[in-house]
Amino acid sequence: MCILEPHDRACSDVKNAGLFITATPYGFHSGFLYTQNNATRAVHLAFHYRLNDDIPGPSYRWVQIGLDEDNSLVLSGLLSRIGNAGSLIPYGFDASGCCFDAHSGELISPLEIGKGLTCATFITSVLNTYGYNLLLIDSWPERPDDVEWQRDIVLLLAKYASAEHVKIVEGDIGKVRLRPHEAVAAGAVDGENWPLSYEMVSSAAEQVVFELITDL
Repeated sequence: MCILEPHDRACSDVKNAGLFITATPYGFHSGFLYTQNNATRAVHLAFHYRLNDDIPGPSYRWVQIGLDEDNSLVLSGLLSRIGNAGSLIPYGFDASGCCFDAHSGELISPLEIGKGLTCATFITSVLNTYGYNLLLIDSWPERPDDVEWQRDIVLLLAKYASAEHVKIVEGDIGKVRLRPHEAVAAGAVDGENWPLSYEMVSSAAEQVVFELITDL
């Protein structure tokens, strides 16, 4: 059973709010789709202090968010506000304390140095704004290849972030990682079933990867 919408189905077909995923040189990347004023936009954390609100890319695959029409409409409004607010969101492996103001869409700060989001935890933090707990993250396993990815990201982060921030993020290497395809697979599940454990998400997440790989 396919999770993602067909590759030839445009992001503009999303109703109110959805999630996208795409392949990049650094791995998979995910974020939100939303509609406002008959236009479809993508809001996502591209990297350190790089919150993007832009036109969906041609390689994006997507899913409808697992919320009913009324709640997905409310979420689309929040996503628009977050994109317009343009907060400077740090990149990091510890998302503790990262949350958004529901009225302004701004990141509630100040954050402790070293705290931050990835593209995947950006999804969970945005949903937390309205009390949606997407995942039981304590059920996620520690995986050696996540450590390798984190080390590579820290090397890249050193080019863009302060030495103090990088040092603390480096100390967080080994923390459990939520992968982009896991966040997208979970977000496609009916919200009535949230939060989801790793066991409930892992098979669907593997299916998302399979569908993406067949596009490459």
